[in-house]
Amino acid sequence: MIIAYCRPFSGGEKNSEKRVPILPASFLKGLSEEEKEIHEVVMSDRNTVLAHSDSSAFDFQPEVLEVGNKAALMPWSNDTRAPLTRKGTERLQALAGKLMQKALEERMKLEREVSGVFIRIPIDQIIAEMEKETG
Repeated sequence: MIIAYCRPFSGGEKNSEKRVPILPASFLKGLSEEEKEIHEVVMSDRNTVLAHSDSSAFDFQPEVLEVGNKAALMPWSNDTRAPLTRKGTERLQALAGKLMQKALEERMKLEREVSGVFIRIPIDQIIAEMEKETG
């Protein structure tokens, strides 16, 4: 969820010819302070805990556990595979929904501006082509 949320803000594969451009910072304007904080935490978690597995995110704390006359070294660490609580997941989902709506509004605006540049194809032509392909 976090990696998918962060993708539009962190770019695609660097060497890909079909790289999707990063969303401009203007998409974050109008967010509440809490939403901005959630965005920053999620981006940080993506870069350190999930996508790149920064060793500092694990916060290893080895301890010796003694049981009777036996001792075992226990490498306690953070669970980097489960960074969100239920409440955190709900907040991120709400933020993602808000930003998706903003992206849709921007798309509709851009579509009106550039639609005259593209070739127009009637829907019945597309259906006929699909029927030909599927036999």
